[in-house]
Amino acid sequence: MTASALPGTPAEVTGQVVRGFTEAAGGYDAGGTEFFGPMAEWLVARAGISAGATVLDLGCGKGAVTLAAARAAGPGGHVTGIDLAGPMLKHARAAARHARQHNVAFQPGDAEDPRPFRSATFDAIVAGYLIQFLPRPAHAARRWRRLLKPGGVLALTWGAAQDPRWAPVMAAVDAHVPDTMVGFEAFFRRPPFHHTAAVNQMLAVSGYADVITVTREFTTVYDTPEQWWATCLSQAPGAVAWRHIPEERLPAARRDAFTALDSVRDSDGKLVRILTFACTSGTTR
Repeated sequence: MTASALPGTPAEVTGQVVRGFTEAAGGYDAGGTEFFGPMAEWLVARAGISAGATVLDLGCGKGAVTLAAARAAGPGGHVTGIDLAGPMLKHARAAARHARQHNVAFQPGDAEDPRPFRSATFDAIVAGYLIQFLPRPAHAARRWRRLLKPGGVLALTWGAAQDPRWAPVMAAVDAHVPDTMVGFEAFFRRPPFHHTAAVNQMLAVSGYADVITVTREFTTVYDTPEQWWATCLSQAPGAVAWRHIPEERLPAARRDAFTALDSVRDSDGKLVRILTFACTSGTTR
């Protein structure tokens, strides 16, 4: 499988992703097991966003990274968040109003090919848990570089490793995903995301300097299988992959997953899942 070898054309893959996030927007990051806040703060810290910075947040979703970047940039800076899922932008704007964060703006936009921004516009570009869902990640990385000022920073987080104990659970559900759609595990297995060195190489070849990747584990605890199921359907990549399982097959997918969950259940009945995320950053020359 090559870096672009997800089932379907780039437009079809993008369509699947956008539909998934559009449908999941209402419950996204709202199931009681969220880690997007800590991930956003981690990403912004790794990007080194400072007061007065001009920032672009790609695939901003509900705005967790956008608002964290806006706090770091301060009133003298400005952050623009773009996303193709309209309902996500609606939630992001509401979150900004609630936080009284005025140095932000949200607008529709394709993260793979952001427009209509001029070259050398931004001090930093951030992308939280986005790049693995793009059909052409290397192509996107090259386009992002032209938007950065000299010495600007690109920083992105991505899923580096699934909890191996949960592999049979994810596979049980993926078995019900139509062959024409992208399954959960495909987003993690596809090159270059099978190894941090390969992601570093992708950015280096795309023209970035000082490329570095660090990893961090996030632990999630689900009280019940039902909570895990609802959460996965409202978060990526489950929101993208599993929402396209035909409705008549969903009960079987859920049943097979719950059967597989017996092998990872703790003595107290809780389900502990440890995910490893990576943050890769690079600068423009």
